[in-house]
Amino acid sequence: MPENKFDEKVKYIELHPTNNCIFKCPWCTYLQFRERERETLDINIINKVIDLEPKFLLFCGGGDPSSYSTHLNGKRFGLAELISHIISILPEVKIQIGTHAGFPKRDANLLNCLVNADHVGISLDAAYEASRGPSPGHNNWDTEAFKRTLQNISQIVVARTEKKTSTYICSTFTKENWVNLFRIAQALFEKLKSETEDPSNLKVKFGCTSVADDSRSYDPYYPSRLGDSEKNNWGLLRRLIRNLNLDFSKFIGKKTNLYKPTKDKTTAYGITHCGMVENYVLAAADGHYYPCCVMAARRSCSLGNIADLDPHTLAEKRYQFYTNGTPPLCADGCRVRDHTLMGGKAWD
Repeated sequence: MPENKFDEKVKYIELHPTNNCIFKCPWCTYLQFRERERETLDINIINKVIDLEPKFLLFCGGGDPSSYSTHLNGKRFGLAELISHIISILPEVKIQIGTHAGFPKRDANLLNCLVNADHVGISLDAAYEASRGPSPGHNNWDTEAFKRTLQNISQIVVARTEKKTSTYICSTFTKENWVNLFRIAQALFEKLKSETEDPSNLKVKFGCTSVADDSRSYDPYYPSRLGDSEKNNWGLLRRLIRNLNLDFSKFIGKKTNLYKPTKDKTTAYGITHCGMVENYVLAAADGHYYPCCVMAARRSCSLGNIADLDPHTLAEKRYQFYTNGTPPLCADGCRVRDHTLMGGKAWD
């Protein structure tokens, strides 16, 4: 067997602390888990994960990390308490949080946790799904879920701007919902404008991201590839906004990529370009390690039980997974979108 070059201490860990979520999006990869059982990691299992001493720790998952809740010593132990516990052990770790920001109750500890994180990414896809009307393209923007999400986002953005840190917001664009992206951006703009005089000065980015466009795509949306008519209409809408609302147009041009959407068709990268191979592992809410987020919904791709794997054994498992033939989901290129916010490449 070739020399194992995998670092025993992975630099980047994606942690899914729970599969619980207040939303019930029909396209969610993890919906099957929530329907079967509500899985939440015990603090002892999480302690095993942080024994790997990562440099970066990303909280996200098929359950929203803001829904993480357990009890420790008779007291509620939520995401804020969990992150404080981890930082007390790994004070240099960089905390990243991916959330839908739709938490229903004002939680000062949770908001403070999101404000102080090193990186915060917020997806509006769940709030968009909750606002869907009876027919495609007809959304009810007055739903409590959508308004609550915007309220939480505005508080996070304003507070993080005061700390000189950015907030990244994204939503998937498709043939069905691309017009609504401008409506979402307008709702976000108006909410932020109620908090500050000029939203264009806030440290926030709102990006529309494309989804894979091929026959193997199993995502819930129509492909993102736009036809000539959609492209023309997109251009007409941009010019209309510029003529009717200069402040909103300035916000779109400066803080979003809606005037310069990502390319029409995504490219599936091969495994040789994947940054997850040598320095990443995912710790899922079912108590197993997985090679990446794409494989976390497939128990057959498990590297093993977190409780049973020491760092050396985990390194061996990861090495064997990637060198014993090409993993089944990597063979023709990654199913993950190859664009991140504002059109940057996901893996280099």
